[in-house]
Amino acid sequence: MSTGLKFDAGGSRGIDNLYRKSVFVERRARALELVAPRGGESIIDIGCGPGYLSADLAYGVGPTGKVAAFDQSPDMLALAQVRCDGLEQVLFDEGSAESLPYEDSAFDAALSTQVFEYVPDVAKATEEVARVLKARGRAVILATDWETLVWHNSDPARMRKVMSAWDEHLSDPFLPRRLGSIFDKSGLILDRVVPYTMVEHHYDANTYSYGMLRNIQSFSVGRQGVTEDEAEAWAQDLVALGNAGQHFFSVSQFFFVGRKG
Repeated sequence: MSTGLKFDAGGSRGIDNLYRKSVFVERRARALELVAPRGGESIIDIGCGPGYLSADLAYGVGPTGKVAAFDQSPDMLALAQVRCDGLEQVLFDEGSAESLPYEDSAFDAALSTQVFEYVPDVAKATEEVARVLKARGRAVILATDWETLVWHNSDPARMRKVMSAWDEHLSDPFLPRRLGSIFDKSGLILDRVVPYTMVEHHYDANTYSYGMLRNIQSFSVGRQGVTEDEAEAWAQDLVALGNAGQHFFSVSQFFFVGRKG
């Protein structure tokens, strides 16, 4: 559901690898706690990606429940099908979050993590969440505010330039600031906003920032005036600091937790 990144077979495998990192494992646990799946329920996972949360939700609702694993990328759905193999309560559908292919009042809960900032019409997507939820159905939507990024570096001006280019991979890199008001207009009641901050203080191949560094480097070239040499210098600076034991990375995300009135 991206305006800038391609979730083809290679990109999907990259996302799958990122989702194995500890910060994502912890985030999934928090998401599951907030959506609180119950036996026999029907839950939609919007932008299911490689299917980690879909599988967890399937165990939560049990064999009498249903999980709709929904994504716009067929390559992501292929990974999700492998991950959910043997979980017959998981169904897979492809399409846009702005037009969900489900009947009104079909689900007890809806969950979406780090997806809505990629959607061009967030208001329409949120209205779709409200439409497919049953009365008092639960909604949990996670979005990132990329201006909260803190990444130790030696050239703040260059960092701002590269991250400004990276913002172009999203429809709205600052979505949490207006998502609450969108909830209010969509037919959902916002009960609370729960922060989740990804923090890494060491640098190695098992960290989220390690995987993101090269993605950001390659994406930023040619955007916001970032040259290939600048992007390479930016990356090498972060690698050098990391190898010197001076790595620090954090970015804040926010769970918007609500319900259908």
